[in-house]
Amino acid sequence: MNYGKRLTSMRKRKIAFTLIELLVVIAIIAILAAILFPAFARARENARRASCQSNLKQLGLGVAQYTQDYDETMPNGLPNGNNWSGFGWGSQIYPYVKSAQIFKCPSETNGDVSYAWNAQLNDRQNGGNGSLARYQLVSRTLNLAEMTGSGTVRVDLPMEISGAAGSTSWSPIDYGYNLAQSTTAGSTSVPGTLRYVTGQYGAGSHGTAQDAATPRHLDGANYLFVDGHVKWLKGAAVSSDQRNATDPANTYCINSNFIACYDPD
Repeated sequence: MNYGKRLTSMRKRKIAFTLIELLVVIAIIAILAAILFPAFARARENARRASCQSNLKQLGLGVAQYTQDYDETMPNGLPNGNNWSGFGWGSQIYPYVKSAQIFKCPSETNGDVSYAWNAQLNDRQNGGNGSLARYQLVSRTLNLAEMTGSGTVRVDLPMEISGAAGSTSWSPIDYGYNLAQSTTAGSTSVPGTLRYVTGQYGAGSHGTAQDAATPRHLDGANYLFVDGHVKWLKGAAVSSDQRNATDPANTYCINSNFIACYDPD
């Protein structure tokens, strides 16, 4: 009888010891998860950033092919009410890229187009015509910048016919201090619906109302330049447009430490 009690007592002690081991293992796993999960999330975002860079590179190749077919002139798109150009740039290069998916960043949650065209490349207000010969700083002049909130855009339709087949917006354009998109043919823009996703630009002239809460890819975003290269940059490395307001000679960007500029002259 005593032997049976001792055996039962040993079993109880063994079970209690096993539970302690289990709790220790669970604690170790929890600690490792707390350490590794942020690293996994960063690795995932790095992969998305690389995929986004690939998208921009392909769009840049589409732009280059377009310019070869149109006498070295960049896509002009459509003008808005202020005669800036660029709406519909997506559909102009779509025949060369043949995929609507590459217009959207993998990290994008709103809208079909994640990139905005630098409207100053085709600035009709100041005599711009989109000719490649006009651009002096091709390795520093932006072509496409990342943004969010474009709505439903059908880049596979000619000039992105608004209202047709579910399309509600033109592909957006970027002034360097403000983002704009057209929701119906004839309207100029819908302010406040688009956001920069690189964080605050160095000059900050577009204001915090145009910035997303956080940068899209870790601490910055991707950019396509006129010469075709793609680079990830923090917001402080990109100048907003100052030329028309305070700097007609564009020395603000040319003589600065900014890596990327909007004005091509």
